[in-house]
Amino acid sequence: MAAENEQRGRAALAVEADVTRPEQVNAWVANAEAQWGRVDIRVNHAGILRDRSFARMSLADFRFVLDVHLMGAVHCTQAVWNGMRERGYRRIVLTTSSSGV
Repeated sequence: MAAENEQRGRAALAVEADVTRPEQVNAWVANAEAQWGRVDIRVNHAGILRDRSFARMSLADFRFVLDVHLMGAVHCTQAVWNGMRERGYRRIVLTTSSSGV
């Protein structure tokens, strides 16, 4: 996706990070801030699918889904929050998966 944006003349930064690990998310945000000076918008859209019904899902799988979907959004939001708050400009979008429906 970053390469596609760059081909269209847009700035892009591809970063691989595990949203369940706050230290990786913080490094990711620091990298973006180093390149562009600030983060103005955060879209939380991380998710993982465990293609099983609730009755068949192990507790470990259920915890992992929560860690990615819920805590991943918390870690990513927290990583950008202070900078956005200091600038008085916050745009945070949270999405969810329709897989649970």
